[in-house]
Amino acid sequence: MISHMDVDHISGIHHLEGAQSFIVSELEWNGAKGHQRARCQGITIHPFPLKPIPFGPLKLGKDLYGDGSIYLILTPGHTDGLISVLVRVQDGWVLLASDAAYSRISWSEMILPGYTSDDEMAFQTLQWICEFSQREDCIAVIANHDPLVKEASF
Repeated sequence: MISHMDVDHISGIHHLEGAQSFIVSELEWNGAKGHQRARCQGITIHPFPLKPIPFGPLKLGKDLYGDGSIYLILTPGHTDGLISVLVRVQDGWVLLASDAAYSRISWSEMILPGYTSDDEMAFQTLQWICEFSQREDCIAVIANHDPLVKEASF
């Protein structure tokens, strides 16, 4: 699964041994620039449409297996089609926030990512992450570039 088409997230795609196809939101794929798509040349990309789901700032995404165990959630702002991943674990949920936030400080102090395609949507996404992080059944929220996250076990 490709969260978004930023070069730091797709440049090593060819090094993932055995991985021949990936999914990405249609919104992200359709907005990708030529150099971003070129990095995926030779890889099968399956853009998926956004559908109503029970989570997220816009409640749009994909129930990956159709069983409510993993949701791909539209969390726009950093990019228009950015996807975060919500995983059901034994005692609740773990939210992998992708680049919607860079660390816990981002959603606790409402600090937008350094680059945004839409500041208003980025703020709305951070508000949702902050609210979700306070749920009793939220085990963890992990941002991709958080230097404080070393290893997690759930």
